[in-house]
Amino acid sequence: MSIGYRKSLRTMQMPAFLALLLCLITAVGSYSMAAEARDDGDKERNYTHLRFQNSPDDFQFAVIGDNSGGSRAGVLPAAVDALNLIRPEFVLGVGDLIEGYTDDENELKRQWQEMDDLLGQLTMPFFLVPGNHDVNFDPSEKVWFERADAERSYSHFVYKDVLFLLLSTEDPPKREPTQELLDKYASIKQGKVTGAEAMAIVEELEAWAGAVNISDPQVEYFRKVLAANPETRWTFVFMHTPAWTQTDPANFLKIEALLADRPYTLFAGHTHTYDHTVRNGRDYITMATTGGLAPPHGGNANMDHVAWVSMTDEGPVIGNLLLNGIMGKEGAVPEMEDFLMYRPR
Repeated sequence: MSIGYRKSLRTMQMPAFLALLLCLITAVGSYSMAAEARDDGDKERNYTHLRFQNSPDDFQFAVIGDNSGGSRAGVLPAAVDALNLIRPEFVLGVGDLIEGYTDDENELKRQWQEMDDLLGQLTMPFFLVPGNHDVNFDPSEKVWFERADAERSYSHFVYKDVLFLLLSTEDPPKREPTQELLDKYASIKQGKVTGAEAMAIVEELEAWAGAVNISDPQVEYFRKVLAANPETRWTFVFMHTPAWTQTDPANFLKIEALLADRPYTLFAGHTHTYDHTVRNGRDYITMATTGGLAPPHGGNANMDHVAWVSMTDEGPVIGNLLLNGIMGKEGAVPEMEDFLMYRPR
């Protein structure tokens, strides 16, 4: 091929290439404008918008309530099945998983083994704080520390730049009840006493034990944790007894003061009735039950539920899911008369 012919070919190819490029640009622009037009109001559009809620920083977790004080068989296992269906990234419990209140170490180990076997069926991690049924007098504290392989009953972790504080309101454990009171409580565990009479015994037991125990070393631990994590985007606090409702919240007020300059949400349990209050401009939530004894009185809402928390850039979005409203693909609720339906205040 001659040099002149190659020049002529290049001369002919360049305008053709430019023309093709122009066509492509025009086509892309036309497609973009069409897509934009469809997104802005095309009547044939079969969606509302394309703002998918799939931020990599968002996540969901669940919270379960008390299971003791006369646990109703089958409810907590149903919660485990429900959680495996809805698949949060992890689950937290606010304490009182076992009945406890016995000085029989082997019986305590049996109860915890039964609970470990059940919670081991969860397909996601489970975190817990101790309740007064879990840790009270010897040997319950000894059993707790042995199975947890830990030196303290409180802890923390950080997940996706969100800080989780797991407080212990049983630090140190509360005093041992009288044998008469323990015998009364045994009658609940044996199913001999139920309803209002059972709840009266539980309330007597908890009044004897005292309200909130948070040690000075625990306060110092969380002071250091908060100082080491000053910029986390949110903080969640979990505890068993809702200390802010007690006449003597003691060291809880010191921890609350440490939280004053950051956004946080607090979850507790213990009362077996649901409550939401705003304190210091933050949400304080007391869980109802996930299998625990149902209070016979009116008052706050009674229900078997899990709380569902969606963490977003704007903060947490919190909902409550009734256990008898979470079904698998078969559409069947577990055959159980003992589910607590929601009862409003």
